[in-house]
Amino acid sequence: MSGDILQVVNDATPFIAAAAASYGSAVLAQAQDEAASATISAGRRILLRVFGHREADDPIAGLLDEVAADPSDPDTVGALRRELRNALTEDSQLVADLRAMLAGAAPSVTVGTNEGIISTGSAATNTINNTR
Repeated sequence: MSGDILQVVNDATPFIAAAAASYGSAVLAQAQDEAASATISAGRRILLRVFGHREADDPIAGLLDEVAADPSDPDTVGALRRELRNALTEDSQLVADLRAMLAGAAPSVTVGTNEGIISTGSAATNTINNTR
């Protein structure tokens, strides 16, 4: 497996896990909810692009329901990652498509007035030195 596929899987997992945790297998059939968070919406779009619409008795739908039942279970999330990796390994265009989708799903912040620190990204850190 190429490092590129593994990176896409790592980048996509939080989005697809959030969507699965919120909707279970319905994420592949449900109309878009305008109130869904950006993360869940991005996860839903990724899941639909990778797996398409599925019937309730499909194994992928069952796996999404398992993630919804316990999104903190590393085994079920790992199984979802495995299915994503397998799909990406079989389709190089899908890798490119997901990279583009993930680039557009990056967190952003809109601020009217701020008197503090705003950090985004999983590696963001802040150090405050109070010298008063």
